Amino acid sequence: MVKRALLLVGSLVASGLMAAPAEAGKLKFWRFDEDNNRLLFQTEDRVQPKAQLIFNPTRVVIDLPSTTLGHSLVNQPVGEVVKEVRVGQFNPDTTRMVIELAPGYALDPEKVKIRGDNAKAWSVELPPPQRQAQTQRASSPPKQDLNTRERRSPLLETKASPEETLDEIDHPNLQVTRSGLLLRLDGTPRQDIKVERSQDQKRISFRIPKINLPSELPPVLPIRNYGISYAEFKSNPRQSSVEMILHVNEDSPNWQGFPTLSGLVLLPEGGMKAVREGVPSPQLPQWVQKTIEESQRTVIEAVDLVENQLLIRANRPVTGTGNWDRFSGVYEIRIPKAELAEPVQGPPLTRNSPVSQIRVRQEDEETVVVQVQASQGVSISDQLNQPSESTLAIALRRLQPIAPRNNRSPLGNVNSQPQAIRVPETRPAPSPPPSPRLNENQDGLLVVLDPGHGGKDPGAVGIGGLQEKNVVLPISHHVRKTLESNGLQVKMTRWDDRFISLAGRSEMANRLDADLFISIHANAISMSRPDVNGAETFYYSSGRALAQAIQRRIISQMDMRDRGVKQANFYVLRNSAMPAVLVEVGFVTGRLDAPRLADPKFRQRMADAIADGILQYVRQTQ
Repeated sequence: MVKRALLLVGSLVASGLMAAPAEAGKLKFWRFDEDNNRLLFQTEDRVQPKAQLIFNPTRVVIDLPSTTLGHSLVNQPVGEVVKEVRVGQFNPDTTRMVIELAPGYALDPEKVKIRGDNAKAWSVELPPPQRQAQTQRASSPPKQDLNTRERRSPLLETKASPEETLDEIDHPNLQVTRSGLLLRLDGTPRQDIKVERSQDQKRISFRIPKINLPSELPPVLPIRNYGISYAEFKSNPRQSSVEMILHVNEDSPNWQGFPTLSGLVLLPEGGMKAVREGVPSPQLPQWVQKTIEESQRTVIEAVDLVENQLLIRANRPVTGTGNWDRFSGVYEIRIPKAELAEPVQGPPLTRNSPVSQIRVRQEDEETVVVQVQASQGVSISDQLNQPSESTLAIALRRLQPIAPRNNRSPLGNVNSQPQAIRVPETRPAPSPPPSPRLNENQDGLLVVLDPGHGGKDPGAVGIGGLQEKNVVLPISHHVRKTLESNGLQVKMTRWDDRFISLAGRSEMANRLDADLFISIHANAISMSRPDVNGAETFYYSSGRALAQAIQRRIISQMDMRDRGVKQANFYVLRNSAMPAVLVEVGFVTGRLDAPRLADPKFRQRMADAIADGILQYVRQTQ
C-alpha cells in the first residue's frame, strides 16, 4: 500500500512574488513569470498604464497613474538575462514598475505586448531579449539535477581496486569483486565456520559463531554473478551467531569461507575460473525482489527550516529536481524512488517565517512531491542543493527595500532617450473580484472546488477502466489555477488522491464561509449503454444561476450533448450554506465521452469552460 501524507503548515499569507495586501487605490498584486518573460499585475481601481523603453541598461518602465504602493521599493532578482523587477512609488500619485535586463541585452519596443484583461488586470509580455554586441543567444541557467550523484565505493579489506569491483550491488558490507565475495562483520570471525549445502544443491550456508551482523545489513542482497542469485542473512542473538546463505545454481561449485580481520572472504572451490564460465545465476524470486526494493526505498522523514535554508531530510541517500510551477508560483521539488514517513515532521511556521506554506504529498508509488510557497518579501533560489547525501536544500533570501542614492530615482532615468511602448485603452467593463488575500478576514471572493471521490473511492469506473477520481482531479486543479489568475481565492477539498467524506466536503466550505461551492464529477451508466453521453449541472436551491452559467459555457465550448441544468438533493449541495452546484463533465461509460475524458487536452478545455462559467457568474453578480 502506498503511504500518503499531507503536511500543511504555516499561516496563510501571500506569496513572496506578491505585493502588499489589497487596499483601496493601491497596487494589489504583481508577479513576474520567468518562464514566459511576462509581468502580471492587478490594481484596486481602474488604471490606464503608460509604458516606455529606456536604454543603458535596457529597461521596460510601466507607470500606473493614480495608484499607490503603500511601502518602499521592492527589488526582485530574476536571472541572467532579465536581471530584476523593481516596483516602487515614483511620485505621490504614480506607482512605477521596472523590468531591467542585464547589460548588453536589448528589446524591440514594437514587440513588447501590453494587454488588459480589464481595466484592473494587466500583463506585460517581453519578446526574447537580443544580444547587442554578439549574436550568441543567451541561455537560461540549467536546471539542477541531482540524479548524477557519484556512487560510493565501499572500503573493505581487499586489494581489489574500484574498477575491479563488480556493479551488481552497492552495499558497504558486501562487495562482489573479480576475486570473490567480501562480507564485512562486526568483529573478527573465528576459524570454526560451518559450511553446509542443501540436498537440492541450491543453497550454501555459512554459520559463523560468536559474532554479529552489521545493523545496516538488509536481510537479502542481490548478487546475480558467479552462479549466485542472492545472499540471505540471519542472526541468532541467543547464540551470538550469524548465518549467510548463498542461493546458487545447482551446478555451481561449492564455496569456502576464510576469516579476515574484519569479516569473511568467500571463494569457490577450483578458483574463480570455475564460476566465470558457463554457470548462470538463477533469477531472483519475486519476494526477494520486493524485499530488496523496500529496503532500498528512500523515506522522507522531515522538512526543516534552518536559518536561511529549507531542508528535506531522508533516511538514506536521496536525489531530486526542483522547478517552479508557472501557474501557482509555488516551488516544487520532485523526489523519485521515495515514500513519506508516517508522519512527516514539519517546522512550526509563524507570520515571520520565510515560508508561508509547505505541502508534502505522495504523488505515486515512487514519487514524493514537496511544494514550498515563500512568504511575502522572500525569494526562493532556483538551485536545489545537497548538503549531504540524505538531505536536499533550497536557499531562502529576504528581499530588502532599496533606498534611493544621490536623490536619483532608483527606478531609472527617464531622460535617457526613452521610446514609447503602445498601451491599449480599455473599455469600461465589470472588473474581476480582488486578488486573494490569504487570511481569515479577507473581503475578496472565496471559491471552494470539490473534486469528487478520491483515495479508496474511485467513483464511477468506465470504458477501459477509466476512473472518475482520476478525471476530475486534474480538471479541478486547472480550474483552480484559472480562477486564481483572475483574482479569486480558491480552496480545494482535496489536492491529491485521498478519500474525503461527503460531510467533510460541505463542512469545509461552511467553515471557510465560502462564497461559492463547485463539486466536479464524471457521470456513469450501465456499460451496455455507451450511447448515453453529455454534460449536465445540478443545483439544490440558490445555485441555479451559477449552474446555468457553467452549463452554458460547457455546451458552447465543448461540443457535447446538453443534458441541461437540473435540481437535485445531493448531500454536498443541500448541506452547503452558499450557492452550490455539482458539474457532471461527461460519462466515463459513454462511447463519445470516455475517450475525451481520458485526454488531458480535453480535460483542460473542460476546465477552461467551467472556469469561464464561474467568472461570468461572478462578474454578473458583483
